[in-house]
Amino acid sequence: MILRELFRGITRERGSSVLVVLLVAIGVSLSTSIFAVVDSVLRNPLPYPDSDRLVAPWCVAESFGVDKYPISWDNYRDYRDRVDAFEGVAAMRIASMTLEGEGHPTSVNGTRVTANLFDVIGVEPLLGRVFEDDVDRAPEEGVALISHGLWQRVFGGEKNVVGRSIRLDGRPRTIVGVLPAHVRFPRSDSDIFVPLAIQGPPENERAFHFLRLVARLRDGRTIEEAQEQIETVAAQLAEAYPDGNRNLSARVIPLKDEIVGTSSRALETLFAAVQLLFVIAWTNVAILLLVQGMAKRRELELRAALGATHARLFALLVARAGLLAAFGCGLGLFAGSFGLRGLRGIDPVLLPRAYEIEFTPELVLWALGVTLVAVLAFGTLPAWAALTTTRTIDLKRKKQSGRLVAVQVALAVPLLVASTMQLRSVRALAAVETGFDVDDILVAGVALPVSQFDLPGQKSYIDRAVAALGEIPGVLSVGAMSHPPLTQRQASTVAFRPDQDGQPGLPNAHYRVISEGLLRTLGIPILSGRQFEPKDEGGSRPMVILDEKLAKTLFEDRDPVGQKVRLGAQPMLWEVIGVAGKAQLVSLDKEPEYTVYVPILQNRFPTALSLPTFVIRTERGPELVSSVREALQGVDRSQAVLDVRPMERLLDEWLSERRAVTTLHWGIAAAALVLAGAGIYATLAFAVRYRLREMAIRAALGAGASHLARAVVSDGLRPGLVGIVAGLAFAGLAGRFLVGVLYGVSALDVPSLATAAGLMFLAMAAACIAPARRAVQQSPTRLLREDVR
Repeated sequence: MILRELFRGITRERGSSVLVVLLVAIGVSLSTSIFAVVDSVLRNPLPYPDSDRLVAPWCVAESFGVDKYPISWDNYRDYRDRVDAFEGVAAMRIASMTLEGEGHPTSVNGTRVTANLFDVIGVEPLLGRVFEDDVDRAPEEGVALISHGLWQRVFGGEKNVVGRSIRLDGRPRTIVGVLPAHVRFPRSDSDIFVPLAIQGPPENERAFHFLRLVARLRDGRTIEEAQEQIETVAAQLAEAYPDGNRNLSARVIPLKDEIVGTSSRALETLFAAVQLLFVIAWTNVAILLLVQGMAKRRELELRAALGATHARLFALLVARAGLLAAFGCGLGLFAGSFGLRGLRGIDPVLLPRAYEIEFTPELVLWALGVTLVAVLAFGTLPAWAALTTTRTIDLKRKKQSGRLVAVQVALAVPLLVASTMQLRSVRALAAVETGFDVDDILVAGVALPVSQFDLPGQKSYIDRAVAALGEIPGVLSVGAMSHPPLTQRQASTVAFRPDQDGQPGLPNAHYRVISEGLLRTLGIPILSGRQFEPKDEGGSRPMVILDEKLAKTLFEDRDPVGQKVRLGAQPMLWEVIGVAGKAQLVSLDKEPEYTVYVPILQNRFPTALSLPTFVIRTERGPELVSSVREALQGVDRSQAVLDVRPMERLLDEWLSERRAVTTLHWGIAAAALVLAGAGIYATLAFAVRYRLREMAIRAALGAGASHLARAVVSDGLRPGLVGIVAGLAFAGLAGRFLVGVLYGVSALDVPSLATAAGLMFLAMAAACIAPARRAVQQSPTRLLREDVR
């Protein structure tokens, strides 16, 4: 009987009831989705056995400001053998590889790994076997492991793929196993694994840092113990081998933190923003329930007169709110289940571990929990207010709804401030002077594996490619470089003067191998000296170009041109022939990094040019993408062309994560703005409805339309202004949490505060227009004759 009565009451007020259900559904859907993301990405362990024991060791170069620096081969072996807290340590090196098959060869994301990697992380193959692990033997030759994704995409999931022969980087390899689908390590798109074989110099030198490590702690050992031991070993290595380990320490971080990276702060802020939006939505629900309760005042008074107790009436109103919330919760869970499917498809670069997001029973419990708390917090207040006003004046209703409006606004303003701060940060990053040209420049990558191309071979290919690209109509100039700007693929070396040997704080410079036309094509100016020329290639005199910042650090007020420098631990002296302008080749949110440029035939690191990037200045920009691709394929059809794209896209991709987070925050803030405006509108519409007779009397006594309109607008703006002031105070505190991840924005960013306050005021003013018009457009004569309630 009670349920029938509740359903009858809901059907009588279908419009407001449907709105309540929709508001609850939106809140539950968003809250559940972000909880699923946080739960899967931040809280759940990695999908490996005892994953809490997996850690990532890194070098630390404090004097260079680098806290995650690769590790050399010999240092890896020392950490493996001398850090007792480690049960096992594996090394890996990420590299793009060329897979030959039908049609053009394709590039795949590969990883060269020590054979013990899969034992360390605890992975059994889905098919076949993993690599043979024997530290006393050389790595297996001619074998490969493939990921579950590549098995499905390229081999169609064939069961007999094990034992099949493929050509990788021009060499035959036999597939010995297929990894399970959950193995997405060290990158989410790693496709092929091959044994890590260390060549001769410089790969076997301690000064050549190029490996990433993963380790498993012994059972019962802590990460603090491992940290203490690895620091001790690092100090011993720095003393024993100063050329390769000077000023280097080491650190150990949980592998999950390594994979999640900086996304944790962004997810935490998004989680907080969504929960604020959930509260705002439920504040709107409370206003609607309050309006419905006040509209039922006569019915409640009649029920009370017939003997219904206040407890029964209170329970009836709360049960009605709970029933509407239950409908909304179910609808929100249904919508959220579809939303999670979309979240699983997000690029793992933007959202690490996105592929692990699932609809679990914990999400249902979360949805039920937050809905129950919201019903108790926001459903009981309107019920209490509706009952108490049967014995109090209507002014109390106005104060109660006004307080709810103030709460909504106070919660919405920090969301607007945070979103504006993030937008200003992204704009500041986009406006950073890169130091190189972006417009009308194309970048194209190819794969030149060192197994097929020695240094002269790489030089020959690059020369032929530059010539072919230069013949394309509309191409103005072409250059080649080892590491493209603003990408994760970088290489570093220590640069210092000969007389600085052994001194602390030597600069860690990014190492770039370039062709003679590269700086001119990129628009990086030569401030003194000259650029590389064809005659410099292969000469007996090693030459180098320093960037302006590095040159000033090394030589201070002296003219760098003609001076000598050392790169890394090698005794060779390089003559500085030029000083180039500073350029943001690594990131936009830091000061330009130190950079050294060396000519191709004097390159000391064979793998640096295994993935050269061609930079093409054009007259027509993106129109020449297909022509560039065809020209590169014509140079050598056995080599994969990785990508051809405008330089502007590299900038966009570097900013993509920040833009995605900003877009999400603005979506949440816009929803909060709409909900706050809707709350003000609902409150004013309710107040005007109950004050029409009062306003009619005022009009009959001579009050003008403008006076009545100002009264209504004042009633709407007053609690909103209180909410804006409270929200700005709260936003000032929240800004301190955000400032560490934003660029060019202070914790108390006045433009962001002013923008948020202005947007909220405009939304409030817009919400007041319709109720004010209704108040002044009614006929006083008709209202005085009718009993308007």
